[in-house]
Amino acid sequence: MYNYGYEIAIFGAVIFQYLYAFYFLPIKKEAAYWAKISLIFIAIRTLIFIIFIFTQEPELTLLIIDGITLIPLYISSVVVFRKGFVPARLFIVGNFFFYIGFIVHGLESLGLFSHTNIFTVYAAQIGIILEMMAQILGFADKLNFERREKIAAQSKLIHSLQEKGELQKELIIELQEKEFLKDKVNRELEDKVAERTLKLQYTIEQVALQSKKIEELNIEMDRAIYFQKKEHKVSLTEKVFHISSDSDFDAIFKTDHDCLTFILQLKWNPYHCSKCNGINYQDGVKPFTRRCINCNYIDSITSNTILHGSRISPLKAFKIITHIIQQRKESLENLSIELNLRKATVYDFAKRIRENISNHNIKSMEELFLKRLKN
Repeated sequence: MYNYGYEIAIFGAVIFQYLYAFYFLPIKKEAAYWAKISLIFIAIRTLIFIIFIFTQEPELTLLIIDGITLIPLYISSVVVFRKGFVPARLFIVGNFFFYIGFIVHGLESLGLFSHTNIFTVYAAQIGIILEMMAQILGFADKLNFERREKIAAQSKLIHSLQEKGELQKELIIELQEKEFLKDKVNRELEDKVAERTLKLQYTIEQVALQSKKIEELNIEMDRAIYFQKKEHKVSLTEKVFHISSDSDFDAIFKTDHDCLTFILQLKWNPYHCSKCNGINYQDGVKPFTRRCINCNYIDSITSNTILHGSRISPLKAFKIITHIIQQRKESLENLSIELNLRKATVYDFAKRIRENISNHNIKSMEELFLKRLKN
């Protein structure tokens, strides 16, 4: 029976080499393409190993196969090194020793050397040992590299803090100078006031006039702040009422979540159970559902609304509702193409909307939902 020990050891060494390299080098980040190629080569090498186990064909697991298997890994290390990861240099050197030993071993196996010695016979093993030594040194180099980067980052942070401290000192000095100038100006003003007693009344009137203007400015500012806050507090339903174009619609309703939030403000503001009229609830397991604490009835956000039983997504349904309510000229057929829906589906839902509008004299999306909820 063929001795599997050597082949298993070589296969394990190749796999370990890849695992070590992926941990040691930032290959997935800096050489993503070659990382994918490496995984493909690993899969092929594993398949060859499995074939060897079942067929006992040793020629399938020659060193040349392992040498080819490790080529993407060698290229990946070169790419990582060229992108600035310095510790990769020793990994490249180690692989270089491996390939030199591999080549010498192959030439010796083919009988191309007229004189053989211990170095030609054990070239592959020597190459592997030198590769391991280089990779051990590379691991230490990586630790030093990371330590240097950490120290550099700390130094940069300290330098930044020092600069901020200096800026704070300069700011304090500047404020002190301004305070000094302010005191100087105040003293000069006091001297002038003392010297110009005849113009005191005029100055008082001017100050009073300025105070009045400042008060008016403050009133205007307060009013502007009030209207600004009021504008920010405009409810979603009020914004919906002013939708006049697709851009207005897209600014308010971007996702299904936005549409369901709009229905939530209308349906459960405040909450009332549709079964027992209870007012206490807990959130249901599914999003936008409520479970009545009194009777345990679970109510969905779309029940008793125009969307009840509809399989159209809320965002697409809202676009159809807006189209019908605003009586847009675009045909429903074009709308079905835009929304990627079947024409029959759009026509059926539009018919439902028109019937509700006709029966309840509805003029807005908000009324459309409220009428259904009341009924």
